[in-house]
Amino acid sequence: MTKTMISSGRPWSNPAFGRLILFVLLLVVTLFLCAYNLETYPRTWWDEGKFIQIPKNVVLYGKYATLSSEGFRMFSVYGTGPAVFLPIAAVFKLFGIGLLQARWVMVGFTLLATVACYSIARQLYGDRVALVAASLLVLVVYDEFTSLLFLGRQVLGEVPAFFYLMAGCLIWMRQRSDAKRVVLALAGVFWGLAVLAKWIFVMVIPCLVVLWIADRLCFRKLRHRHFVIPMLVVVAAVLAWFGYMVYVMGIRGISDILLQTQDNATSNVFFLSLDSILAGARFLIRSRFLVWGMPGIVYVLLVNVSRGRGSGARYWFLPVLACGWLTWYIFLSLGWTRQVFVPFAVSNIFLAKLMNDLSGGFAFSPRQLVAGIRVGNTATIGKLSVGLMVVALLASSPVQVVKGIVGEQDASAQEFACYINEHVAEDVVIESYEYELDILTRHTYHHPPEPLITLVTKHVYSGDPYPEGFYEFQEFDPEYLIVGPFAKWTGIYAGDFLRESCALVKSVGEYDLYRVERGEE
Repeated sequence: MTKTMISSGRPWSNPAFGRLILFVLLLVVTLFLCAYNLETYPRTWWDEGKFIQIPKNVVLYGKYATLSSEGFRMFSVYGTGPAVFLPIAAVFKLFGIGLLQARWVMVGFTLLATVACYSIARQLYGDRVALVAASLLVLVVYDEFTSLLFLGRQVLGEVPAFFYLMAGCLIWMRQRSDAKRVVLALAGVFWGLAVLAKWIFVMVIPCLVVLWIADRLCFRKLRHRHFVIPMLVVVAAVLAWFGYMVYVMGIRGISDILLQTQDNATSNVFFLSLDSILAGARFLIRSRFLVWGMPGIVYVLLVNVSRGRGSGARYWFLPVLACGWLTWYIFLSLGWTRQVFVPFAVSNIFLAKLMNDLSGGFAFSPRQLVAGIRVGNTATIGKLSVGLMVVALLASSPVQVVKGIVGEQDASAQEFACYINEHVAEDVVIESYEYELDILTRHTYHHPPEPLITLVTKHVYSGDPYPEGFYEFQEFDPEYLIVGPFAKWTGIYAGDFLRESCALVKSVGEYDLYRVERGEE
């Protein structure tokens, strides 16, 4: 009795308190790794530049649109959405417009995503598993574009959507048969925000449908409202945003946007191709996910099956989501590596659970290990295997991300933008496919039209040749032409035109500035 009272008065002597302190230290390390050299690593690029344009134009002009020299272009509903752009716009309003300000918002989402992952793992499997799962999420890198640190340092939709997804899961998984409707609706709000941050997160709906059927047929622990209310809220959130877009653009404008969205979706979200299937499978092998992540998923599935009706839908949500996402990635996606970020991220929870069970709750003692190995104790060998597993996993993780954060920086985009600001008049027409320059310079560029991205995607990934005269940018009479990383990757500006009708003015890194020979007036 006395010992219990003394222990309760000294929280630092409680192992759970110690694990909480370790998690706080992990958050501090994560904050440092997210914030150090934030503006220059990774080098800003096409997607990020285009996405930052939206909150910039919301603040400056009240337009949810991209901007080209001929005017505003309403932004496609495909890809990253308002649940990312509007928080950035709020920060722009308070602290000014800039790349660094936008990336700080992403740092905030990264920390929130880490906390949400820890909280879900703790709710499902305890604080030991939660601490390991959060550490794996931050420190283990299968590929740069599946790394929380790498994605979380850029204005992209994956990390914010992942946070919204996990926050909704955290609320939904806590609910029992007597759950209140308002709480279930709150889970749906977060899932709706996930969809409005990154539209592919609509996968949460088929996941709920599968669990609804399973609960009716097997578990019978939840009520219909546990599934219906969140799904209705998700649908309502999406319809509300579409309603706003119709109000702003009118029926004709939204129909054009929907047609463009359909083209984009068929080119990289529902892209059925043997080459993309093989590419996705090869990536899962090359990234080592099949060695590390997949065993965790399989193990948790087996654990859930062994529990039978005792498991319940709350234990099945994330495994079902991960398996469904992986199936889509292999068979229907274009195969971009960041498209598989979600199953890679949640698999850390399952891998931590597997390690915990193999090691007997991460209970390591050097003396017991040595004694156990001498007598061939099975439990001891399991603990040793987990220790070796952790070392091998961390050692085999690519170090490019950390090297990029603390190493020599590529500031070519900023240096090139500085040259543009100092030497090119703001009122001239500059043709450019490098959207990142819009946030780094004071100029307004002429950009290729939005529907062209579908043609570009098919050209790059399927080898479809560009049709003759597919983009006559000369009609806009540009005085300058910028050929940067994205233009070079897509080959949108023909080499013959550059050699015959352009004069190189300045090169910085992968960025080239040409003066267009316009002939006699």
